[in-house]
Amino acid sequence: MQSDSAYNNSATQSRFRIGDPNATPRHILVVALDARSRNLWSLFAGQGWHNVRFVNFDAPPGPATLPGDWSDAAAEGSFDMVVMVGRVGYTLDLAREVGSYCVARGIKVGAVLLGTADADEGKTSLALQQLRPWARILTLTQDAEYLPDILHALGG
Repeated sequence: MQSDSAYNNSATQSRFRIGDPNATPRHILVVALDARSRNLWSLFAGQGWHNVRFVNFDAPPGPATLPGDWSDAAAEGSFDMVVMVGRVGYTLDLAREVGSYCVARGIKVGAVLLGTADADEGKTSLALQQLRPWARILTLTQDAEYLPDILHALGG
């Protein structure tokens, strides 16, 4: 009797295999929503990003950064996902603008909200309310060092 592994690797079964990868690479635009998030560039620098571009970050010009406004970058690029990065306690009004733009064009939206252990519950709730209507994926974390891992997990 042939084992399952041997059977599944046989020439008879190989005709049922799909020869293409199971997903196409994502093209991700990462947008800093507030003044404090803009200074997170040091976490992303030198990470070897593929199909990921950053806008609204205080970063030197380079292949991973895009100059100008987020809407210019979104209009020029063929992004299939936008990740918004914001902090609890800061104005995240830009989330409405970015989110409505993306939803109208069928672009997936994710958000990462950075909080602190002692963050006021009301401020955290307000920040979540500003992001939730737009983000299909919403992550709340206290550790900004986790951001590159999140982006790599999304396909960046």
